[in-house]
Amino acid sequence: INACRKLKTQGYLLALDDFTGRGENGALADLADIIKVDFLQTTTAEQEWIAKTYGKRKLLLAEKVETIQDFEQAHRMGYAYFQGYFLARPQIIESRQIPPLKINYLRLLDEIRQPEIDYHRIATLIGSDVSLSYNFLRYMGSAAFSFSRTIVSVRQGLSLLGDAGVRKWVAVIVLANLAMHKPRELMVTALVRGRLCELVAPKAGMEHRKSELFLMGLFSLLDAILERPMKTLLEEMPLAADVRSALLGEPSNSPIARLHCLLEAYERGQWDVAARLSARLGISETALAALYLDAVRWAEGSGIRHARTTPVTR
Repeated sequence: INACRKLKTQGYLLALDDFTGRGENGALADLADIIKVDFLQTTTAEQEWIAKTYGKRKLLLAEKVETIQDFEQAHRMGYAYFQGYFLARPQIIESRQIPPLKINYLRLLDEIRQPEIDYHRIATLIGSDVSLSYNFLRYMGSAAFSFSRTIVSVRQGLSLLGDAGVRKWVAVIVLANLAMHKPRELMVTALVRGRLCELVAPKAGMEHRKSELFLMGLFSLLDAILERPMKTLLEEMPLAADVRSALLGEPSNSPIARLHCLLEAYERGQWDVAARLSARLGISETALAALYLDAVRWAEGSGIRHARTTPVTR
């Protein structure tokens, strides 16, 4: 306890793991900034008691959130952060059909994967959706950009972005629209993954593929967002073989597969696994931590808006 008090005076935030309220760690709970509650190891009554007792003065994190019912229950109780299987893999419905509007989004994703960007075609696809057009122009006018002139059309905005920018930002905007009725956590996590892949690429000797790796990270939760199997979705998208293999979780020793595994290990707090993978990619643990924080800051400041506003930890 004295060590924790010393860390607090030095400005550290403390998280208390596996808190149930049943043990002798009440003093630690008083010192903690974040209290983590395992939803598989506690009863509903215990979860509610913790929320009522500590919710007004501590940040509460619900871990092992396995279903949407768990997520909604924790949210109603006042938990602020969420961690668990549901956030990465909600229910997949094999026969679900993609609505016509979402098919238009997939066409856009297909366009940005072409070797040469067809600006007219992309502008037409964006222009066919009022919401997408509005969001695109709003993002172009956000603090993420510093254009000296006002953006008055989608075509003008696309031209100013250039090929790499178009691929990146169209992917972000389209995915945000696809995820509109999903928990915000899915979109934030996808953005963090995409940005982290992009930041890691140069340090792992894959500078020439950083745009492609951004899309890999971004699309890694596409099955959860569209509630369709990843294999089915990838059949509709022309991706490089090693990227496709990594997204499907197929065994491989390729750098792309290692990077994909690193994303998941780091999110899950599997530090030994993450350390081994980052070392094989030529990245120190310190550098990886800094890149991850940069990716989180970028995702939170990306301008993406969503109906669900609860934060997430992975």
